[in-house]
Amino acid sequence: MSLISVEYKNFINKTSKTARINMPVPHKHDHYELYFLTAGERIYFIKENSFQISENTIVVVKPGVFHMTGGEGFTRYLINIFPDILNAYQKKYLYDFPEYPVHLGNVAMNSI
Repeated sequence: MSLISVEYKNFINKTSKTARINMPVPHKHDHYELYFLTAGERIYFIKENSFQISENTIVVVKPGVFHMTGGEGFTRYLINIFPDILNAYQKKYLYDFPEYPVHLGNVAMNSI
C-alpha cells in the first residue's frame, strides 16, 4: 500500500503567498500533516508552543493536535496522511517524529 494514496483522500498541496497570511484560530485534523516550508519564514504554533521557522524546515503535526501558522509571504508543501492506511512501522515513525520543527539544512527543496 502506498504511503500517499488518492483513494484515501490523502493529498499533496503546494501554496505560495506573497502577502501576510495569519490563520485566525488554531485547528486540528484527524490525519498527519507534513508541512515543508521551502521559502520565506513563518511562525508555527503547535499546542501551546510557538516556533519561528524558515526555509528547508519540516513540521509533522499529529492527528488531534491544535496548530496554526502566521507571517509574511511563503512557499510550502503540505502532505496529509490518514493513519488508517499506514502500517505499524510507518505509524511509529510518524508518531515518534519530534513535536517541534526540524530544519533540514541546505537541502535543495526549492527544486521540487
